[in-house]
Amino acid sequence: MRLFGMFSLLLLLLTTVFALSNPSPVSVRFLAWQVQTSLALALIGGLVVGGFLVFVSGMAGQRHLRARLRDVQARLRDAEAKLAEVRPSEIRQGIAGPPVIDPRPPVIDPRPPAAGPRPGERP
Repeated sequence: MRLFGMFSLLLLLLTTVFALSNPSPVSVRFLAWQVQTSLALALIGGLVVGGFLVFVSGMAGQRHLRARLRDVQARLRDAEAKLAEVRPSEIRQGIAGPPVIDPRPPVIDPRPPAAGPRPGERP
């Protein structure tokens, strides 16, 4: 994330230098409006509006992710509560021992699958 922020600041700096080195007047038209301004102000204004739109869309995405996180946390609490109800009775009956959790990550074979027919297919 730091790299993205540094890249964004560099891009902002380069655009600002470009805009300030081109102070010629321009006419900006949008729908029914027309404004006479310098190229520097038009470019910097476009950057500010674009940055604001990116910020708003990012906030909407974060809001969606927070809602999803709350939902998953609630489901996890429910599952843990059900497990807490089931596990003691199973342990008393001798059906289940303590849960076994393997702390190692799963091993994934990096090699591509072998070429040829799949099981159940004819060559």
